[in-house]
Amino acid sequence: MNKSKIIVTLVAFAALAGLGVVLWQPATTGLAQLWSPLPTPIPIVPTPLPTLTPYIPETPPPVPTPLPTPAVTPIPEAEPPFIPGLEDAVPQPFHIVLREGNKVWTVNSDGSDRRLLIDTEDKAGLYLGHYPVQGIEGPPLRWGSVSPDGTKLALVVTDLWEVEYKGQPYGWQICLFDIQTGEFHFLVEGREPVWSPDGTRIAYVWGSGLWVADAISGEVKELFPVEEGYWVRDMAWSPDGHRIAFLHQEASLGGIPEMLVTKADENGELVQLIPSTVWPFWGAAWSSEGKRIFYVYAAKEPTALHFYDLWMIDTEKRTPVQLTTHTIVLSFMLRPKDRSYIVFAGTRPYEQSESPYDLWLISADGAGLHRLTSDPIDDFEPHWSPGGTEIVFRRGNEGIWVLNLIDGRLRRIYVGPADFEVTR
Repeated sequence: MNKSKIIVTLVAFAALAGLGVVLWQPATTGLAQLWSPLPTPIPIVPTPLPTLTPYIPETPPPVPTPLPTPAVTPIPEAEPPFIPGLEDAVPQPFHIVLREGNKVWTVNSDGSDRRLLIDTEDKAGLYLGHYPVQGIEGPPLRWGSVSPDGTKLALVVTDLWEVEYKGQPYGWQICLFDIQTGEFHFLVEGREPVWSPDGTRIAYVWGSGLWVADAISGEVKELFPVEEGYWVRDMAWSPDGHRIAFLHQEASLGGIPEMLVTKADENGELVQLIPSTVWPFWGAAWSSEGKRIFYVYAAKEPTALHFYDLWMIDTEKRTPVQLTTHTIVLSFMLRPKDRSYIVFAGTRPYEQSESPYDLWLISADGAGLHRLTSDPIDDFEPHWSPGGTEIVFRRGNEGIWVLNLIDGRLRRIYVGPADFEVTR
């Protein structure tokens, strides 16, 4: 190459360099970069996956440790005679009035001489102890009661078998039946008849209030009116016949009552013995001196069991006293002669898981609880004989039985289901 060509070539390269064009330069990193440098690549950052919340199974709430069931030694069946002083007593015969549907029968205490007293439907077209509205909650309704001398029956009847339309009026009548003559006649409109101790008056419920009727003249008197939505029940005459204890409550089976006492001879003084409480109570029976009233009070134990124990309240001091504990009492009755003992049908759940209802005897002051029966079959509705030496009761579906309190012997006097009252 000649000298002039070399100079031209260098001048050309210089011109290009003056224009900022780079034809080639050595790479400082060991890699060739051609022409203009490439942009720095932006690294691709992957989108992070959503954070997954780990599944933690729900922890069930802790189950509280149940309270220990109290250790209760079962009370054994007592040995006769069950009441001191009965060793030389002789049981006296008595009668039992039976009710089956609309028929009323009488039978001797040994089970003999069963005879029909009256069929209310056949005699007067009336239904005995019948509730004409089915499937709804209604007031208490008993079929009748026997006069203290055993000569008359106060029967609760209605002329309506079943209501035919909503709102159809219905009601009950109290009619008297003379056991000796067979006479049957209307007394008053009402229900729940309770005879006075002398048999001359009848306390009853009419229009949900408390009334008294003269059993001879039929003259009536209202003792305690009630507001709509309330009723009275469980009436009991004092031994002298001057006062009546009763329960007043909201007109529903779940209503909590109060216990009131009113004068039976005149309007005026009304005493509240027991106010409405958290738990219900029922029943009313006077002591012989008329200063105490016995009843059943319900309460719930910490072990979640409900108990219905016997209580009594002083009518002057108004102080309640508990007579039984951890017991479920279904029904009770005081001994007729002196009211010094109480017989009741009940059970004690802490004794065993499935405890049948037995008959029990306890002193009216709460001393000396005795088990009269111990049988896998339930015993219900104990009644005293008029002489106070025997107990008449219902044994399951096996009929009506009698327990001799002197020697402990049992006898069945009637087979089959039936309501009953005991009389002379």
